[in-house]
Amino acid sequence: MLNSEQFGRLFTEFTSSATRIETLDVYTVDEEREHFEDYLTGKPLPPDRNAEWARNIRERVAAGGYMGRVHIIDHTLTPYLQFEIDWYYAINGAAGEDVRFIFREDVPDVTYTDTWLFDDEIVIDLSYDKEGRLLYLNRNDDPERLREARTAWHEFHARSFPLADLLSMIRSEELAVPRRLPASGGSAATGAAGARKVDDDVVSTEFVLSDQGAGYPRRTVTTTATPDELDALVRTGYLVRRNLLDRATSDTLADAVLKLAEAEAERPEAESLPGKSIYIRSLLDKDAVFHPLIRLEPALSIARTLLGPQVWIDLEARLNFAGRSDVAVPWHAHLPVIPDPMPALFSHPHQIHCLIYLDHVTEREGALCLLPGSHRGGDVRLPLGDQSDRPGQVELFFEPGDAVLIHAGLWHRTVPSSADAGYRRLLLLGYVPSWLRADTGRGVPAERSLTAELARTGDAETRELLGEFQW
Repeated sequence: MLNSEQFGRLFTEFTSSATRIETLDVYTVDEEREHFEDYLTGKPLPPDRNAEWARNIRERVAAGGYMGRVHIIDHTLTPYLQFEIDWYYAINGAAGEDVRFIFREDVPDVTYTDTWLFDDEIVIDLSYDKEGRLLYLNRNDDPERLREARTAWHEFHARSFPLADLLSMIRSEELAVPRRLPASGGSAATGAAGARKVDDDVVSTEFVLSDQGAGYPRRTVTTTATPDELDALVRTGYLVRRNLLDRATSDTLADAVLKLAEAEAERPEAESLPGKSIYIRSLLDKDAVFHPLIRLEPALSIARTLLGPQVWIDLEARLNFAGRSDVAVPWHAHLPVIPDPMPALFSHPHQIHCLIYLDHVTEREGALCLLPGSHRGGDVRLPLGDQSDRPGQVELFFEPGDAVLIHAGLWHRTVPSSADAGYRRLLLLGYVPSWLRADTGRGVPAERSLTAELARTGDAETRELLGEFQW
């Protein structure tokens, strides 16, 4: 039987160079039993739990890699799965791992085991006994085993759902979460409270609005983002969200963007580079297929937590056509309004933009490059049209449905595409404090205002999200 040190050495051998790491989780490892038993007593979770592995995830995701797993579950969450969520998955997910789940009845009819797959090329099979003790690891170089592992991963991933959805099911009590029985020395109250400890990683803020006329109403904003994630977004200016949209939704929206691009490309007022790319504004007015994004809760709740509960949204898109080389966007920031020196009473503008990718973004399409922390002041000076590499830049790649939230003042660019690039369709979902006015008057106008119709028939929240606000 391999001990943890032996496992760690072998695992590090592959993770040190892999850019894509995928796993199917089936069983558990005996050596975490002590932590599990502590968890059952209701002891506070150490804040540095799983910290080393979380750093590994952050580094690899920041470098453009992918790390993901799919875990088989039932509709009743066992105490051990509750432990895994609190001890591992909440931390890993915050660091950038794509943690996903699949119900047992949805498991595909394919050959599978507890397997790690590195760069879609190297298979490591893990074997356990009935008690969950790790027996051995085996690097299987058989081409047929590699084919099985690839098939299993893609089939499992297609039927799975992300950690955010699982947490939502827990909060809405769609899943059975039995109380954990306390171990000796624990109290029933401690055990019961611990059954929902996953909420410790959910930020809930009660805001009091400074609206005298309305009697100072309160609004509570709850987000599945952790405090560390929110801090990272404020500090670095960006936060990656894998699988924000499912593949079917991404495909539907991608088709809608392409349809609009083809309709607007020849218009004289179109913002386009003919045959290469086009920028499409006012999507909410142009196709109702985009309207569900008005309440894209994972992103909306983060924006409301950081900007305040009163925001309005806008939705735009950019499309790069397939098979076009050297299509790129130079270094830029979306809020070029901060003067230097800073006036004494300057109102520093803050916006959060959620960039949602509807196509694969690989080296062929060109990475998204970010300058972490560049949103914090107006002292970044880059020449117009600059596409050069910059010290400290972070490169990101995406799968359809992935997203990154950025502060609107963050400097970013795209790497030029190659001749074999596919489509690059991107939604820009902007969250702006309600008291800031909209930037309008550019691009191809909508034939009729669908948002005006929504505002006439929608509730107060919808109208506020669409920009109805007075002060």
